[in-house]
Amino acid sequence: MGLRGNPRTRCNGNPRTRVEEMKGSHTHQSAFFWLGWRQPGCSSYDTGMEKRHSQFWHHVREYATHWSIAGAILAVTGAAPDHWLAELWREVPVPREAMPLWLVQVDYRLVAVVAGLTIIVGDTLWRHHRHPVPVAVTPLSPATTIETQEAPPLPDAPSIAVMPFANLSGDPAQEYFSDGLTEDIITELSRFHALFVIARNSTFTYKDKPADVRQVARELGVRYVLEGSARKAGNRVRVSAQLVDARTGNHLWADHFDRTLDDVFALQEEVTRGIVAAVAPELELAEVAHARQTSPNETASRLTWRARGLMNDGVRTGDAAPVLEAIATAGRAIAADPSALAAYDVLAWANWSCYLYHWGPEPAKALEAITSAVEHMARLNALDHRTLTISGVLRVVRGEHDRGLADLRRALEVNPNSSQSLMWLALCEAMTGRDDDARTHAALSLRRNPRDAWIGVAHVALALVHFNARDYAEAARCAELAIQSEPAVPLRRAIMIACCARSGDQARAAKELAVLNGFAPEFTASLFSGDFQVFRQPEAMTHLLDSLRLAGAGGEPMASPG
Repeated sequence: MGLRGNPRTRCNGNPRTRVEEMKGSHTHQSAFFWLGWRQPGCSSYDTGMEKRHSQFWHHVREYATHWSIAGAILAVTGAAPDHWLAELWREVPVPREAMPLWLVQVDYRLVAVVAGLTIIVGDTLWRHHRHPVPVAVTPLSPATTIETQEAPPLPDAPSIAVMPFANLSGDPAQEYFSDGLTEDIITELSRFHALFVIARNSTFTYKDKPADVRQVARELGVRYVLEGSARKAGNRVRVSAQLVDARTGNHLWADHFDRTLDDVFALQEEVTRGIVAAVAPELELAEVAHARQTSPNETASRLTWRARGLMNDGVRTGDAAPVLEAIATAGRAIAADPSALAAYDVLAWANWSCYLYHWGPEPAKALEAITSAVEHMARLNALDHRTLTISGVLRVVRGEHDRGLADLRRALEVNPNSSQSLMWLALCEAMTGRDDDARTHAALSLRRNPRDAWIGVAHVALALVHFNARDYAEAARCAELAIQSEPAVPLRRAIMIACCARSGDQARAAKELAVLNGFAPEFTASLFSGDFQVFRQPEAMTHLLDSLRLAGAGGEPMASPG
């Protein structure tokens, strides 16, 4: 989704009524106005005496031109003595001998009449050209503005408005930092094509004004509002941010970022990435929760979010039924809207789970289903970060390592704030032996958003790196963190089993193996058969399989750790 413009009409920061809308921006431009009679601003004349004062000067501007010029014409055409203008002309100290004859003999009363009529006609035509005759309109009460009557509807996509961050430093010179931070967040959130982000020009109309979150959301037509502040003390800056669900007023997420003010632009970029990387997944979880509620209006978007929620449930619990239902629900969303890229994305990842867990009536065909979904996504938008991410994972699994990693890196170029793309890049790098790159990208994921719902992908990437380096204690620690995030993901249990076996903890290895066989009994068999290769390097994969044999998986246990 792109940025959306301002649905409001404002004057000096305040809403206009319908009457003001008809005449506010083109207040009657009489000749006297151009002589310096000021148009009152709509924010200064709102109550009491000021309002009556404004009305008085409005009528003066409306009628002064008519009566004053008419009076002047009347004076020079007969109401005043005939010799009045001539006597006045004689008093002007100009030598008549030096003037042309036609200028001395001109009838100045006729000149005054022509000039007066020209001014009146010109003024009348100007005002009627700029202001059509208004129809009768019932004035609106101050509380009933055009915004409340014409509030835009909520879009199907998750919609968010980023309010101007408040400058709490007490130094107006620091305003540039808070404003720049707000603009950067809006720009980076707009990289998520699944989001509907309100444009900067709309949200900045609320700058330095007290605003209720629910009212702002209603006026801008959004479901979520992000607000925050920036404080500076010496060389340190603290940025605080809160994500609010405007429907309930509940805070979905809140955090603060303390940094040193060494490089302003680097600081803005780092804080922006941290906020956006945290906010985007929270919006996804909120939409999933909202889609669980029954609704008679089953749009493609709502079906897609429901399918994503079912898939998440199945992956976290190790239950095939929700994942299979997610595939069916995503199919319904695609039937409702064949251009729903997000529905194909859910379809692809749900089939990935079926491939990994050996779920469904035909798990062997899961890769074909993923391929089909990815092809549809590429036709819809080949440069969407979601398309590039699942395409990269699929290619790595199929042995196209370089092309797969290239897709994942391209996904981050398209959207550097995607936690999903960053974590899967780290995991695929660990699987293909790029340990240094994997360690760097996994650490970056943990720094940006350690509370991401899928942060376990980064932990398991680090576990693979440490296991491949024979650091079994650190690998077990990372695998444990990954298991805590999603207990029923088979690869994490397999790495934990291998680490325990190599460390001599056979009791823990046997316990973990029993848990793994409980929710994914075919997984270890797929490793030994070569259907799924964790490491793309033969020696690294052999090391993993030997470690699993030590724990009694895949056949008789080995005599001792090697």
